[in-house]
Amino acid sequence: MAKPLSGTPSHKDRLRPLWPACCVVSALAVLAGWLIAHADNCRAVGAPEESSCQSPRQGPARASTAIFTAANPSLKAVSAAVRRANEGDTVVIPAGTATWTSTLSHTKGIHLRGAGVGKTVITHRGVGIRVIGREGAPWTISGLEMVTSGNDFCIEALGNCKNFRIWDCRFRNLSTTGNTIILMFGNWSDGASHQYGLVDSCEFTNGRILVSAGTGEGSWKEPTNLGSDRAIYIEDCVFRRPNRKAGNILDSNNGARYVFRHNDVEDAYIMAHSLQNGWKNHFARGTRLVEIYGNTFKAARQAYQHWAAMFIRAGTGVIFDNQVINEPGVTPFAHAVVIDNVRSFREASGNLGMANGSNPIDGNIEPNGYPALDQIGRGRDAGELIDPIPRYGATNRTPQALEPMHIWNNRLGGEVREPRVHNGCQIHIQKGRDYDITPKPGYLPLPYPHPLRAGRKAGSPASG
Repeated sequence: MAKPLSGTPSHKDRLRPLWPACCVVSALAVLAGWLIAHADNCRAVGAPEESSCQSPRQGPARASTAIFTAANPSLKAVSAAVRRANEGDTVVIPAGTATWTSTLSHTKGIHLRGAGVGKTVITHRGVGIRVIGREGAPWTISGLEMVTSGNDFCIEALGNCKNFRIWDCRFRNLSTTGNTIILMFGNWSDGASHQYGLVDSCEFTNGRILVSAGTGEGSWKEPTNLGSDRAIYIEDCVFRRPNRKAGNILDSNNGARYVFRHNDVEDAYIMAHSLQNGWKNHFARGTRLVEIYGNTFKAARQAYQHWAAMFIRAGTGVIFDNQVINEPGVTPFAHAVVIDNVRSFREASGNLGMANGSNPIDGNIEPNGYPALDQIGRGRDAGELIDPIPRYGATNRTPQALEPMHIWNNRLGGEVREPRVHNGCQIHIQKGRDYDITPKPGYLPLPYPHPLRAGRKAGSPASG
């Protein structure tokens, strides 16, 4: 028989209650109340595959690691699982097909995980998934096939979306318009902030990505930071336009920052818009920066009218080591890279007008208005952010920093081609000043593959 441990109560002590009965009852009531209040953290639709539920503690909310599996891929079942999930949890959308007639919207840093392309297939009417991002709550989406039959976003990212990732998905547009926005990053309501994250290993059919940095004013006030993770990265994706409708598969405005690398594009092109849209009291800023490299663009179908593989109209950046291929017997791409600036050759909408030497929003250091605001080769605004709305009378933009765009080693049909300056924009865009055809000194791309693919946060800026 085992000996009593040191300090074991005597026979009399064992007969004496250690707590009064009322205290025992109170303690049990508190414990029961806590278990009920926290039950949802340990329970999914059914039950989670794993859970990290622990006793409550003081301090900030801790990221959970539970997995909640929806009963089926219907919007109702998936929404129920999302409601139960906490930061860091995974919501599994099982194999099957479903039609969503309204939007799955959430604000959580969770992983929505389908069973894989061709297995979890969601056809949606209206926006499919809307994520309203929050600081410190990175979200991910993977393993889904999403189908839209109209001008409806498959995924819309709003708010403070940082270090998000979308991967291993297929996005299809069934309409014949060809210009449907499939992924939408940012909009005017985001104010001065801009998003950054990663889209990788996805397939796009008859649709495009649109990138915006809120109102754009904040993005133009921040350092350029080429080679950093502070941009929307699109890498190792495939883009196809079998509906034979001409158009871009990537577009941007409002101070957007994007990196397009190691992708395959067929019968389509990518674009970055200039400052060209104005309203009575404010206007839309041009694209802030692009990094475009290591991509293949192919003209494969005769019915498609090919022109330029990359059409860039604003800001600074680097464009290099891209291949443009024309298949035999098709209308070929005529140019690898084309650059221009809308306000150099026509009046923009609203009150923007032209860059002609008399427009106060431009630099006007030359009689022709050069440098035009946000044109090719221009970088950070002169002043600090005061107002997130781009208003006409602001004095904290010019003179913008001169940051030439570097464009080199882009091949069309195997031959290196210099960029074409389009629409007579040589009056504002000049080689050796606003753009250069040599590598950018000191530039280092962000490591490939993107650090988020290894499950870690991307690093600090490399240059610029």
